[in-house]
Amino acid sequence: MALIPAYKLAPRALSFEASTYVSYSGTNEHKSQYHVAYGQYRDKVGGFDPYTQTVTPLMFDEKVDPYHYLDSLTGAVEAGLVDDEKWPEQLFASKSDLENFLAELDTYDLRWRITDRWYQALGLLGGFDDEGEGHVSCSAMSDEIWRHALEDLNAFSKPAPPKLATKKSKAKA
Repeated sequence: MALIPAYKLAPRALSFEASTYVSYSGTNEHKSQYHVAYGQYRDKVGGFDPYTQTVTPLMFDEKVDPYHYLDSLTGAVEAGLVDDEKWPEQLFASKSDLENFLAELDTYDLRWRITDRWYQALGLLGGFDDEGEGHVSCSAMSDEIWRHALEDLNAFSKPAPPKLATKKSKAKA
């Protein structure tokens, strides 16, 4: 009987980070593919730019791999660029873009898993970062993020402009 060797946890790198560039064929081909794909997605739909440390609101496109959105959101949160009360409008171009992203997230774990870094960033956005294992499914996470964005933060609702007070003028006698 052999022991499983000790190891140090190595969190999955985000797609724009150098450690993501793993070559499965022993060549450097894959190194540029991840970087180029992230840059192409960012140019198309917005997101976090790791080089300028800026965020362009995301526009949802079902043809873009979901990991781009998850990596982009995570990168922006980890960089400290996200306002905890204004993040919906800061990170998404419209309410429907947020809604479509969350619809995709809702079933993401039927095929893939949410990494720890993604989970922590989503938890900070959704207000459940201290829940431990309370939101273990993507469906529960997307529901809570949607509720938090719309109910707690009142996202994407423009307040009505204040009514102008009308002054009644008194006619001089």
